[in-house]
Amino acid sequence: MSPDAGGAKNARDFAKYSKKFAASVLNVGEDEIVDIPMAQIDKRRSGANVSEVMNVLGREYVTGRKAVIVDDMGDTFGTATHAADALVSAGASSVEFWGTHGYFSGSALDRINSSPISRVSITNSMALRPAVSEMQQTSIIDIAPILAQVIIDLTTKPETNMHVHQRHLEENDQRRRTLGRHVFAMMPRDTAQP
Repeated sequence: MSPDAGGAKNARDFAKYSKKFAASVLNVGEDEIVDIPMAQIDKRRSGANVSEVMNVLGREYVTGRKAVIVDDMGDTFGTATHAADALVSAGASSVEFWGTHGYFSGSALDRINSSPISRVSITNSMALRPAVSEMQQTSIIDIAPILAQVIIDLTTKPETNMHVHQRHLEENDQRRRTLGRHVFAMMPRDTAQP
């Protein structure tokens, strides 16, 4: 799920990565894996940090499925919670939020707790309030080892960024596979047929 038009590319790229990962886990060609469906929230903003969900684009891909909202950050979680409400109304069986940065501003925690969002997965890219870590539905992904390896590579190896990136993926294969298994477990069963 893309929470808005601006995030559509990120959600589409994530869907493509998930398909590629499913093919590698099942040891089949990517053409043997059904495309992972993507939907998008059509929203309007009436002011700063104020959103109103208007429609779910790709509603046919939502009904009876687990929807994962992929976003770069969660600030007040207004968009995410409105999107979750719209997704459940469109027939989603459950809704999760996966974001890079978690600000959890204002009444974000109250919004999440009173919303249909069953899980919030974010990185520890910034300091989080203790209340965020204590939330039952919060999953925090530690990115310190990834950042440390990139810093080491950039400061000690005269390689191009592309080579550093490729080696980083290879050296951190276990972390990537763990994340991939989580993604694969969330995929509807009919999308991963060999």
